[in-house]
Amino acid sequence: MQQYSADLQRELRGDVAVSIGYIGSRGDNLGYGGAGAAFVNINQLRPEQLALGAALQEQVPNPFFGIPEAGAFSTSPTIARGQLLRPFPQFGNVRDRQTSGARSRYHAVVMKLEKRQSHGWGGRFHYTWSRLDDDVFGEPTYYVSQNQGGRPLNNYDLAAEYSRSLLDSPHRVILSPILELPFGEGKPWATHGLPNAVAGGWTVSAIATYESGFPENIVQNADNTGSFSGVQRPNWTGVDPVTAGSTVDRLNNYINPAAYKAAAPFTFGTGARTDPRIRTPFRTNYDVVLAKTIGLRSGLKAQIRIEMLNATNNPKFVSGGDSRFGRSSFGTITSQAGFPRTGQFLLRLFW
Repeated sequence: MQQYSADLQRELRGDVAVSIGYIGSRGDNLGYGGAGAAFVNINQLRPEQLALGAALQEQVPNPFFGIPEAGAFSTSPTIARGQLLRPFPQFGNVRDRQTSGARSRYHAVVMKLEKRQSHGWGGRFHYTWSRLDDDVFGEPTYYVSQNQGGRPLNNYDLAAEYSRSLLDSPHRVILSPILELPFGEGKPWATHGLPNAVAGGWTVSAIATYESGFPENIVQNADNTGSFSGVQRPNWTGVDPVTAGSTVDRLNNYINPAAYKAAAPFTFGTGARTDPRIRTPFRTNYDVVLAKTIGLRSGLKAQIRIEMLNATNNPKFVSGGDSRFGRSSFGTITSQAGFPRTGQFLLRLFW
């Protein structure tokens, strides 16, 4: 893995600094499973053999009949022609696990603006515009269904799996303002006595995160390739897969089925491993903190913090298993990730 970056920084008036930079990485000879455990079936039919079509399913005399060492293949006098054409016809699927050879390419433009806390306020703005491509077909991700076990379409051409990564999220914005409330000593209001003791010294900070979704992994519900690959992808029709309306309005029709057409039997289908035209829903999150530090004595300080995580209780919808074209539930969203609004109170002592 090679990583490289460059940036320009400039300090402006008013305790403000800005920067713009580039971040890139290049990975080669990576595991096809990424953080998962993918496998390659080395006992798949070759693509040119699919031209035999239905003849692959015809029953022919079984040369393994009556041979105990052939296991399940020894029990029937006939066998499918396709089985005999496999590289190792005496076996079913032969799985080569933890295979390496994948590649990844990441490019990002990063823009930052920072205001150091002064005159009662400060904060940061961070925007990342990025693209991640890879052929790590077994990479697990919670938000996108890893349909049919993250298998490659054609085990003889793993490079064809190179597409937008399942982990590609091109836009990410983070806002983190901090504001001193205008109460207490040195502020406009509640400057003395009990009001100062109760209302003075409080700060409010927040972290607002906005992230675009991940590309969907669209496959056919049934594998009709006849190749023993275990996966088939539909053809793309050119119709926009994005339906109209808000995310909540589209939970039952999030993906337009007219964007896809079932691939013919004994073909792989023309669809790529991922479809960046249709992504999981945009994710937003807001965390808010109200804090106050109180000076006690002999260098002892106490901090009161009231934290609200996911303050607006936003759901983070995921595609679930309903990106399998041909299912009655195709294109629906039935589950969500993340956690509900969570509040917590903390008291810290510093000395």
